[in-house]
Amino acid sequence: MRWPWRQPSNILTPGPETCIVTRLNFIVIGEEKVANTSQARKRVRQNERHRLHNASLKSMCRTYMKKVVAAIEGGKKAEAEAAYKETAPVLDRMVNKGLMDKNKVARHKSRFTKHIKAL
Repeated sequence: MRWPWRQPSNILTPGPETCIVTRLNFIVIGEEKVANTSQARKRVRQNERHRLHNASLKSMCRTYMKKVVAAIEGGKKAEAEAAYKETAPVLDRMVNKGLMDKNKVARHKSRFTKHIKAL
């Protein structure tokens, strides 16, 4: 079994119960990493909770954007404008939370506005 980081010197007997203490504060048991310190265990819990929450927010953002795209493709200008007015603040919140890059959001907002004006 190969690791991308430096091979530690304290490898025990090979097998599924192999315990390896790495410089990343984790113990590797078989193929699974287990946190070694209490703060590392807490960090693992926090990271998982944040990952799930961020995934939910990104999904919500994509749903709002799909509503705008559907209205534009349907040629419904009033509906597209209403959907865009709901979507723009959501996109801005994603930037403030660090989930989306500000240039990406600006690009989407600009293209939405351009397409809505062309209707």
